[in-house]
Amino acid sequence: MSKAMSREESGQQSAEQLCILCVDDEENVLKSLKYLFHSEPFQVLTASSGHEGLAILQSRHNIGLILSDQRMPDMSGTTFLQKAAMLAPDIPRMILTAYMDVTAAIDAMNKGGAYRFMLKPWDEEELLQGVRDGLQRYRLHRNNIRTTEEKLRIRSQEKLTSIGQLAAGVAHEINNPLSYVVSNIRIFSKYFSRLQEYLSLQQELLNRTASPEQLLELAAGEERLDVSLILEDGAELIAESLQGVERVARIVRDLKSFTRVDAPEYELVDITSCLESALTLVSNELRAVATVRKEYHDLPEVFCHPGQLNLVFMNLLINAGHAVTPPGRITLTCRHDDCFVYVAVSDDGSGVPPELSERIFEPFFTTREVGKGTGLGLSISSDIVVKHGGELQLSSTVGNGATFTVKLPRTQETP
Repeated sequence: MSKAMSREESGQQSAEQLCILCVDDEENVLKSLKYLFHSEPFQVLTASSGHEGLAILQSRHNIGLILSDQRMPDMSGTTFLQKAAMLAPDIPRMILTAYMDVTAAIDAMNKGGAYRFMLKPWDEEELLQGVRDGLQRYRLHRNNIRTTEEKLRIRSQEKLTSIGQLAAGVAHEINNPLSYVVSNIRIFSKYFSRLQEYLSLQQELLNRTASPEQLLELAAGEERLDVSLILEDGAELIAESLQGVERVARIVRDLKSFTRVDAPEYELVDITSCLESALTLVSNELRAVATVRKEYHDLPEVFCHPGQLNLVFMNLLINAGHAVTPPGRITLTCRHDDCFVYVAVSDDGSGVPPELSERIFEPFFTTREVGKGTGLGLSISSDIVVKHGGELQLSSTVGNGATFTVKLPRTQETP
C-alpha cells in the first residue's frame, strides 16, 4: 500500500468543523444518535462496524470524539477503541452499551481508554453533556499542543539562530587561515612542477657532459637519497593535500550556507546545490550505514530560502540514515516538470506502516526510542516547504523503504 500526504492537509484541521464518530451495529441506534445531535455544532459520522469505523478514522482529520457500542459482531467496542487509540490517541472515546457489565466497563476504560461508560437507553441530556465535555476536552488538548508546539518552534528557531551565529564565527575563523593554506599548496604545486622540469633538464645535460665515473657517483647518491621516490611521491602528496584542503573549504562553505537559516532573503537557487551542501555535512554519518546513489537531472532555478531548504534536506538525509540497516542504500533524485521541481530522498529500510504515515508530519511524533528524537524534524521541514508554496510528500510500502519528496513550484512570489 502506497500513501502520499502532506502537512498542509493535516494542518487544515483547526479550520474544519469538528465531527463525532458513532459506531454501532444497530441502524436504529445510529439514526437516533444522528437525530439527537442534529442541532449541535458538529457533524455526525456513523459506522456500522469497528472495521468501518477505523476506515473512517483513517480518512478524516477533523474527528473530535468517538462514541462506540460495546457489543458488536466483528469486534468489541473495547478492541475497536484500542485500535482507534493507535491511530488517533488524542481523540476522547466513549462507550455506549445496553449491558451493565462491570468487567467490560473496566476493560473499556483501561484498555480502550474510554473516559465515559454510558448505558442504553440513554438520558438525552446526560449523553449530550458527555459529548460536549468530550469535544471540549479535545479542543483544550489541541490548543495546548499548538501552544506547546509554538513555544518549541520559537525555541528551535532561537537555537538555530544561535547555532548559525556560532557556525558563522567558526567558519570565518577556519576560512581565513585555510585560504592561505590552499593558496600556498597551489603555488607550491607549480613550483614543484618547475623543479621537476629543471632536474630533468639537468639530468639531460649531465648525461651529455659528465664522465662515466661522475654519472655513477650521481646515480649512487640519487639511489641513497631516494630522489626518484621523492619526485614521484611529492607530486602525489601535493595533489592529495590540495584535495584535502579543498574538501575542508567545501565543508566550510556548506557550513556557512547553514548559518543563513534565519536570514529573510529569498533568491534564485539551484536546489541541487542545497541538497549537495546538506549531503556534505552528513556524509560522514551516512558513510557508515549506506551508499548514496544520485540520479540528478538539470533543474531550473527556484526562488527560495537556501538556508531553510538546506535544513530540510539535512533532516531527510539523517532520517534516511536512521531508517536503513547497514549496508543500506539511499537514492537522491532530482527532476522537474512544467510546473514543479521535485527532490526525493529514498531509502531501502523497512518502510512506514499506513497507520504511522497518517501521523508522520505531526509535531512530537517519532518512532525512535525515548531520548533519541524530538519528533520535530519532519514537522519543521514540512512547514518550511509549505511556506515555499510546496508540499512534503511521503510514499512508502512496508518492507520496501520510504521516499520523502520535496515538491516546489518552479516560480513563485516572495512568501
